[in-house]
Amino acid sequence: MELKVDELLLVKTEDGITAFYMEAHDNHMEILQKICVWTEEWQLNTNELKKKLLLAKDKNGYIAWQRATFLGRLEASEMLWSFAEEVFI
Repeated sequence: MELKVDELLLVKTEDGITAFYMEAHDNHMEILQKICVWTEEWQLNTNELKKKLLLAKDKNGYIAWQRATFLGRLEASEMLWSFAEEVFI
């Protein structure tokens, strides 16, 4: 069985939460940074995967950056913003 990293990184819980979202929500910077590195190391279409990670919504329609910002997770919010600038600018 071949491991497809993009599929693994985009798996959601019942609440629509990815690991990327969860780590931003909980301000787990080391893990969040590692996920960003994995997108670079393992993905042929890196920007497409990054877009999907950044724009994945939970069951309430929030993306990771919105939730981290709402919860006052400054470090995570800044990192997600930088990550988005790499992808969208």
